Amino acid sequence: MNIDDSGNGWWSRFWKSIGGAIVKVVVGVVIIATLAVASVVTGGLASVVLAGAAIGALGGAVGGGISGAISGGFQGFANGFLAGSITGAISGAVGASPLVLGFQIAINAGLGMLNYAMNQGFNGESITLGGLVTSGVLGGIAGFLGGSGWMHGTKDLLKLDVTKNFLRVALSYAGKAWTIKALINSIVLSGFTGGIYGKFISGKFNSGGKFLGW
Repeated sequence: MNIDDSGNGWWSRFWKSIGGAIVKVVVGVVIIATLAVASVVTGGLASVVLAGAAIGALGGAVGGGISGAISGGFQGFANGFLAGSITGAISGAVGASPLVLGFQIAINAGLGMLNYAMNQGFNGESITLGGLVTSGVLGGIAGFLGGSGWMHGTKDLLKLDVTKNFLRVALSYAGKAWTIKALINSIVLSGFTGGIYGKFISGKFNSGGKFLGW
């Protein structure tokens, strides 16, 4: 999946330029801000899911950006920031849902593979079966760390006033522990399936596109 500058013209050159990197970061920030604003203006239980998505997008962007910067400087930071904001948002939304632990693990495993594929694609690197499998395992671990969805087993959820904005009430009800756990989950998900994987894991175990014979 290597990117050929001559075949893709100006878009490929722009994508790899400083301007392109800035645009990626801006898009990631817009995703986070949009979800945060939507969670404020949306009434009812949707605010909880959107709040989870905003928290996940923030954690994913931070984890992905740092991971990408380690392996690829500012371009790597921008690529990881954008990919992490997308996969982190999905992970956060799922984490705020009533889904039990098994679904959280499975979905985050898929998101780990997606985050890896996005980072590799953004960086013009090859996507390998070994990379997908490894990233899926790491994503599953992130889902395990996140635990069951916040709404799962929340018996007093319906007692809250869902006719008004739910964000402040929901976060105060969930408490700092859940918020921190959601951030850690998204940081682990985007961080270890992005640039950190590419630099420290792939280089040793997936050299030349090979991993355990694949």
